[in-house]
Amino acid sequence: MWLDYENNKISQQDLRVKIFRLLFNKINKNINEEEFSKTYLNYLAESSHLVRDAESICSYLHSKYKLAIITNGISVVQRNRLQKSSINQYIDYLIISEEAKYRIVSSLVRNLMLIRPLEMLSITLPVSITLAVWQANLP
Repeated sequence: MWLDYENNKISQQDLRVKIFRLLFNKINKNINEEEFSKTYLNYLAESSHLVRDAESICSYLHSKYKLAIITNGISVVQRNRLQKSSINQYIDYLIISEEAKYRIVSSLVRNLMLIRPLEMLSITLPVSITLAVWQANLP
């Protein structure tokens, strides 16, 4: 299913609904997948959970570098989550594949690294998030 999205065979909206449709069919539940998807995304946008030491690592890196989060996430969800997070103050750029017109983060990161390959470090984290670190003198 994710490959269908990456290959432009289904839209993000279709992907969101199809995931829940498959789940509910598998567990024999009659639940409106579109409504459930909307509710799920609303709750997801309200949550902001960091892994241990994330804030101190971002604080340290931010003192030396420009930081960017590059994500496959849904724009409204990712922006809300970062805004509610204690690392928001350390992130210089939030790049969301949906807004950058890329289906997957790896393509976006590859293209960014072609621009300044020696000046960018990419740290891939779970859930399709990449933290990019640029030298502090870059815009």
